[in-house]
Order: sequence, then C-alpha cells, then structure tokens
Amino acid sequence: MIMFRQYKKRICAVLICLLLILSVTACTEKKEGSKAAGENGIKVAVQEVSPSKEPYGKEEVTYPYWKGYVDDTLAMNHMYSFLGFHGQGSLRLGPSKKVTGFRLYVNEVLVDTAELTGGKKYDLDISSLTRDGENTVQISGITPNVTDATVTLCVPYPEVLPGTAEEEGFSAQALEMVSDLIETDVSHGFTSAQLAVIRNGRLVYENAWGKTNSYLQDGSPDTESPEVTTET
Repeated sequence: MIMFRQYKKRICAVLICLLLILSVTACTEKKEGSKAAGENGIKVAVQEVSPSKEPYGKEEVTYPYWKGYVDDTLAMNHMYSFLGFHGQGSLRLGPSKKVTGFRLYVNEVLVDTAELTGGKKYDLDISSLTRDGENTVQISGITPNVTDATVTLCVPYPEVLPGTAEEEGFSAQALEMVSDLIETDVSHGFTSAQLAVIRNGRLVYENAWGKTNSYLQDGSPDTESPEVTTET
C-alpha cells in the first residue's frame, strides 16, 4: 500500500509538470499571416467528390434557413461554428442544381467559389484559413433567391497530426525532465507507462517505458516480457 501511494504521488508530479508546461505556453499565440485575396476571394484547393458520398463530420447543415428561421437577413441563418486547428481543415459543400453563385467566408475571409457548379459536391481545403479553437463559416448571397436554391455544408472532425514541441511552444527540456522522472520510476519498480502529448491538434511528444508484464505471479521480475511501445 505504501509503495502504491508513492507511485501515485510520482504520477501526480508528472501531471503537475505537464500542467505547468501548458500554463506557460497557453499564452503563446501564432500570428496569422496576411492572406491576399482577389475580387472573388482567396483561392483554395477544390476537389469534386461523388454526389452520393456519405457526409462526414458531426452534422450536415443547409443554407439558408438551416436554423429554422424565416428571415434570410438574420445572421444566424448564415453562420456556422466548429472546433478546428491551424494548418488543417476542409469543407464539403453541395450547391443545389438551381444555385448559380454564393458567397463563402471562413473566419471572415472571402473564399473564391467561382468554380463550384450547382448540382455537384466539392471538398475545399481551408487549412490556410483555420485557427486553433473556434472557427466560423458564413454562406450568404445565394443566387437565385428561390426556395430550392440551397447549399449544404459538412465539416469533418479535426485530426491529430504529427508535430514538434518547438512548433507548438513546448520546452523540449521540460518534456525531457518528465521523461527522466517516469524512467526513474520504472527503474525502481513501477511496471510501465505510456505518454502522449497533444497540443493544437498536433502530436508533439510520444514515448513508452517498461515492460508489458514486469512481474511474474510470485513477484519476481519477468525478464522475458516484451517492452511497452507507443503502439501497445
């Protein structure tokens, strides 16, 4: 029981170290670069997809009136918010056959939709426009202004992408200190541990220590047990 309490304290110490790292880096914001846009908006990569392709993401919404209101001048009929991270993200848009044009804004930046044809579905790469946290999409000015001229929108879930501690404001030295602390615990009898640190949608650190089964039933060390890996 005493040994368990000691290990519990050591694990708490590791968590406190990670929280301190987060608190120090939480105020570090990435500066958004200027985005040059033409008269029709900034151009992004567009790929046509099969109209029958199943929607992805948490929901599919339809513009206008997707909030159920009747006044198309209400801001709520044009706005949609989603959780995202810088450097990744896409939109799946499906203008109906009647649509001849519409305006699309991502985080207040006008996006060129000139090559989007009614009756088809498209995936738009918005990775150059997304930011960490809440992101907004606005679709308005759908023409012609008739009830069957609509645009469907689906936003995929964010992904965990590979990254580095330096890119996301983590101190490599602090992470090394956490690693040394866990390694010391394992060398003194703690069975095993795995640690993954994700920040802003990036996997910035991943490691594993110890064996999958450190002890035999009689309490003696199991020297033939395989090592724990990040895939265990």
